[in-house]
Amino acid sequence: MYFSVSRRAFSSESNSKNKDPEKGVDLEFFDKEMPVFDLDDLLRSSAQVLGKGTLGTTYQTTLETGQRLAVKRLNDTNNELGKKEFVQQMQFLGKTRHLNLVQIVSFYYSKDEKLVIYEFVPHGTLFELLHASRAPEYAQGKKLSRKADVYCFGVIILEIITGKIPGEISPFSDDETTTEDLSDWVRAVVNKDWSTDILDVEIISAREGHDEMLKLTEVALECTNEVPENRPTMSEVLLKIEEIEHRE
Repeated sequence: MYFSVSRRAFSSESNSKNKDPEKGVDLEFFDKEMPVFDLDDLLRSSAQVLGKGTLGTTYQTTLETGQRLAVKRLNDTNNELGKKEFVQQMQFLGKTRHLNLVQIVSFYYSKDEKLVIYEFVPHGTLFELLHASRAPEYAQGKKLSRKADVYCFGVIILEIITGKIPGEISPFSDDETTTEDLSDWVRAVVNKDWSTDILDVEIISAREGHDEMLKLTEVALECTNEVPENRPTMSEVLLKIEEIEHRE
């Protein structure tokens, strides 16, 4: 796969003699020690889709030199962003350095095409690492507290117990409603019957410890309560888990 659509956009931009202030800019690099490449190098590179989001589609590209990059191609909704504002934002982000941030290598701007080029980080996507375990108040834009961490911990417990990942949940039968929220799915199942149906197949195959896993599920559901104030503290969670362990 190649950036064939992008090539046409770049070609028309580079051949245009219009002095529009919104005309494209060349690739701008932030790390002077990094090997430099140009648009032609990028367009000749092979590309593989890594994921799609609200901002656009991200590709893994491999240049002819063997260098791998992650290229985010911003979608049409970002076309309203002016050149000056876009360049300022990219320059600010490109100069930001932190161990936990993926570094921006370069960017490209034109009316019809906007690319943000990152260093490629292997070993899976951010979703695969985090499993979308954010507390609901995060999406609601509310102030976060330690109870948000409690929620995330509860989701991790549910992932271990069920063997499922938020966003990849299938119903038991065709007449059931599919939900992307793991805690909602578990609640829907256990409201009907506290059975071992929710347990991961590897836990079921162990043939022991099922009761303890169901008790641990209760703790996880308390942690993932929609209302932050109704969630236990991590100290309380620890005590509950120790009580389950001592019952064995």
